[in-house]
Amino acid sequence: MSSIKASKQLLRKDVMSKLNSLPYQDIIDQSIESLNVLQRLNIFQKSQNVGIFMSMDTEIQTQLIIKESFDLGKNVYLPHIANINKLDHNNIKLFKKEPMYLIFYQMDNYESVLNLEPIGKYKLKEPTKGQDLLDELTGNTPLDLLIMPGVAFTSKLDRLGHGGAFYDDFIKRHLIKFGSKPFLLGIGLDVQLVDSLPIEKHDEPLDGLIIKNQFYNNE
Repeated sequence: MSSIKASKQLLRKDVMSKLNSLPYQDIIDQSIESLNVLQRLNIFQKSQNVGIFMSMDTEIQTQLIIKESFDLGKNVYLPHIANINKLDHNNIKLFKKEPMYLIFYQMDNYESVLNLEPIGKYKLKEPTKGQDLLDELTGNTPLDLLIMPGVAFTSKLDRLGHGGAFYDDFIKRHLIKFGSKPFLLGIGLDVQLVDSLPIEKHDEPLDGLIIKNQFYNNE
């Protein structure tokens, strides 16, 4: 294991320990603060097609963001983890070694989100069907905004994920299909903001970051 990867693993372990110690009410309070910041952002107000991660108990609770997005008439896309080796036909090029990758499915309404069943390693509610944003034939609408999870972030807009390169890969495939990237917005809890992160070439930087009631960007 390289020194950078080892440093990432140590940092993940440290931050996850802090997250597991946070009272759930604190997570809810910070989630509400972050939603209030998001609502005021021009990029959120003008975005019609929004990708949003489904949160674990120790993350910002994105159900609030999902409901707000539907209430504003936005098109909401949620992630599903798929295995490229189980496809009948494979025209997908991944930018990662492992066969697991993200599909973003469009959801019909907020009720359809509530009815999703928890699946996978993290027992997250995931859609398993719908309009695939990057489908070779029927995917014709790029995301305007992608709200991304992370284990840790910096105010300089670096992001440390869980190590699967799911989002880095998805962003690169989005760029190839549509010729553009969505606005990449990280959102996290206060213990996830760190001074610096070990960064590798494939790590996608953020365009913006919300931590509690603060918004960080490059301006």
